[in-house]
Amino acid sequence: VRSRAARVGRPVLLSVQGSRLVVVVGGPTEGGVKEREILARMSVAFAEGPVVAGPTVPSLAEAHHSATEALSGLRAVVGWP
Repeated sequence: VRSRAARVGRPVLLSVQGSRLVVVVGGPTEGGVKEREILARMSVAFAEGPVVAGPTVPSLAEAHHSATEALSGLRAVVGWP
């Protein structure tokens, strides 16, 4: 994950929480296609299974908002086809 992040020019914070790998990707927020492209390139680094992303937030101090939404998405994964 770290090497993939380096290839897209982004710093990352990683943490293992039980069976989950939590990744916080840093860097400037251009919005739109660029962020989706970075997420797509980063997701290659993960094992099979769902990759859930929260929305972009302006600062690390607001990361809990993104984490809350990502956890909601994770709970919804069981309903994915």
